[in-house]
Amino acid sequence: MTTADICWTRVRIHGRLECKAPLHIGDGGQGAFDERHYRPDQSKEIPGLYNSVCRDAKGRPYIPGSTLRGWLAARLQRPGSREPADSTLAEMARHLFGEAASETGHAGRLRCYDARFRSDPSDTKLPLWDKERHTQVQHAVKLHPRLGTVDGRTLHRQEAVPAGTEFDWLIEAHDCTESQLALLIGLLESLDGEAGSSLGRGVSRQAGRLRWHGDRIEVLEPEAVANWLNQPGKPLQDAFSTLPQWPDSAALPERQETSVRFRLIPQGLLLVNEPGLCAPTDKSLAAQTDADELARTGAPNLEFSRTPAGHALIPASSLRGLLRACARRIVATIAAGQLAADSASLEQRQILENHIDTTADHLTGALFGMTARRSRIWMTEAISIEPAPILEQTFVAIDRFTGGGQPHKLYKVRAAESGPLEGSLLLDPRNGPLAMWETGLLLLLARDALEGELMLGWGKARGYGACEVEFILEDTPHVQDFDGLLAALQMHRNKADECICALHDLVSDCLPVERVVHEAANTSVPTTAAAEVRHA
Repeated sequence: MTTADICWTRVRIHGRLECKAPLHIGDGGQGAFDERHYRPDQSKEIPGLYNSVCRDAKGRPYIPGSTLRGWLAARLQRPGSREPADSTLAEMARHLFGEAASETGHAGRLRCYDARFRSDPSDTKLPLWDKERHTQVQHAVKLHPRLGTVDGRTLHRQEAVPAGTEFDWLIEAHDCTESQLALLIGLLESLDGEAGSSLGRGVSRQAGRLRWHGDRIEVLEPEAVANWLNQPGKPLQDAFSTLPQWPDSAALPERQETSVRFRLIPQGLLLVNEPGLCAPTDKSLAAQTDADELARTGAPNLEFSRTPAGHALIPASSLRGLLRACARRIVATIAAGQLAADSASLEQRQILENHIDTTADHLTGALFGMTARRSRIWMTEAISIEPAPILEQTFVAIDRFTGGGQPHKLYKVRAAESGPLEGSLLLDPRNGPLAMWETGLLLLLARDALEGELMLGWGKARGYGACEVEFILEDTPHVQDFDGLLAALQMHRNKADECICALHDLVSDCLPVERVVHEAANTSVPTTAAAEVRHA
């Protein structure tokens, strides 16, 4: 605070928060599908429950003030630390957000109210949209990392506030100086709808991105407080005045996420299923009609995920899951190759084979997240540049013995003949720079992607989901091969080889024959893999 700073008794900042991506801030409860209010074209025969969002007394979604206040406080922290970036910011942070020290602790001057529902998005043709709850429901499944099939009992469903929804938000600060107000404005402007502005569940998928729009700032001058005290019955609100000019914002430390844009070019049809887009089946018609005839004339069994405007969409969860599975396969392949080259006995190799999955899970979890650790790899959804043409296909299962069609095995799908889709991959810097082995794993993952090893969604065995990948870098908009990627990153091939060798060395350290044999013969000893991941 400078000597020239004006100090207001109270400051009120009125604004709006706009969702730029679906937002889920859970209330710890669950909702039932049969209690939702659907459009006529939506399926109403979905059993089970979903995780619900925070709702007010009128049943409308809201964003808790504690969540917003926590995000603002965390924005001041430097990467890899819980402390502000410099002493000036540290002092202002103590004034605004308080201090928990036992002897010098005090409450903060900043008060964040809940952000209250304002309006729905302009287009509400969304999966499982509920006009009274103002929310949609999202589905996700977990694929087995090795088999590529759906893991049993891993269907996850959550309620979400869709992109385009707006909330009214009021924050207050008492005994607020000009410098502190400038810092507050800078913090609020950091909610820009881009990477790093996410709240709630799915930060690593870039869900819950918010953009703040400022409306007006009201201030309470010390003189106005004195006049108000001398006028009994006068509302305090009448003592506030509106600032005629929006104040400048303070410069904040730059967010240091490393962002890489990518382009997916489908080589065939694309179908990442969205259950909420499947139209309902008329029960009376189903009871009177042959099952195969209903399959021919009825709605598709599978629908590709898309925006309300018809652009094909690949959810960020699908992209992250695909990359995680590919990274795990790379680590497991390295481990298996080193095991095959080892001169261990047959018995020792059988013991070591049981540790390959553990090693692969530990190392991919260090990069892509696990229960006690957030992912360092963030993804946005990939959306097609143009609306996607739709192709409907009908399939029938063939009896393997007779060669004829199996009864009641007719089904229909609706896929996208999509053009290129674009999205972004980000590296979260909050845990410090990447280790060499992490860089090596990402390089191998990028090489596989550039060589066409990625397949997405349903129907891979039928040729669906094959994609070519391009990376879009600042000076090189079309990176199509591994050497081109290294050149665009200004990374010498020797440096890349060192990083890949570091990954091989770490995997080798995770599978020492002597340690594993000792574990089997005596007591369990923590593996090097677990120790390395904890300190990576």
